[in-house]
Amino acid sequence: MHELSSTIIDNAIALIQISHEKKNILNPDILKRIISLLNGYTEKKIRCAILTGSGDSFSAGYEINRLEGDFSVKSDLSEKNKTVLQQSCEAVESLPYPVIAMIDGFCIGAGFELASCCDFRIASPESRFGITPAKIGLVYPSSGMKRVIRIVGETFARELFLTGKLFSAERMQQRGFLNYVVEKEKLYDFTLQLASEIRHNSPVSVRGMKKAFVALANIYEFSKELTTLTEESLVQSDLREGVTAFYEKRKPVFTGE
Repeated sequence: MHELSSTIIDNAIALIQISHEKKNILNPDILKRIISLLNGYTEKKIRCAILTGSGDSFSAGYEINRLEGDFSVKSDLSEKNKTVLQQSCEAVESLPYPVIAMIDGFCIGAGFELASCCDFRIASPESRFGITPAKIGLVYPSSGMKRVIRIVGETFARELFLTGKLFSAERMQQRGFLNYVVEKEKLYDFTLQLASEIRHNSPVSVRGMKKAFVALANIYEFSKELTTLTEESLVQSDLREGVTAFYEKRKPVFTGE
């Protein structure tokens, strides 16, 4: 049975939970529903999203018996020929507001890549991480490899991909993949607190800088667009409110305009 639940907290934070009886493995059905949910959030006043899994797993990877058909290589890399995994990763990255991966348990393969698309990654000490295509004879899609290299560096990325070993949360934090490692019983509250802090920041600033981060990942591209993002924020009411509140020594009330 494939399940994906979504809850809106305080009218501003979206909690998406993957639930699959086989350690939350991913397949096109689940990924398409994630894409649909994320696309729907752009029409709502969602300021932050949390992506997590049920039980003892964030996601144990892609459904292996679907790999051959779903990951087939195509010479035409147009939007219509991107894999559903690629599309879901881009949906996470292109959501105007931050996405936090809350990880407890296994975070492997496609689950690892999905977590790597998030803006923050928080895990319990018991969590285990790995990318295991070398264990099954799959050459992992280069788009996913590039994303992981960007986060952890080429040296450790080679170890991840070429050994297929599972690594501890402590090691992943040392390599820069995890922002925080938090005790299991405190994981939800800690993640929700971070999301709450983000939601009270200026929506103009947050969505502008998130867009900038995505663009900056493609070195030297969209430089004109980045300049425009900064210039546009200078005339937004959020900036005026933020400056005024600073001098009045009060909390700003941002409208996202």
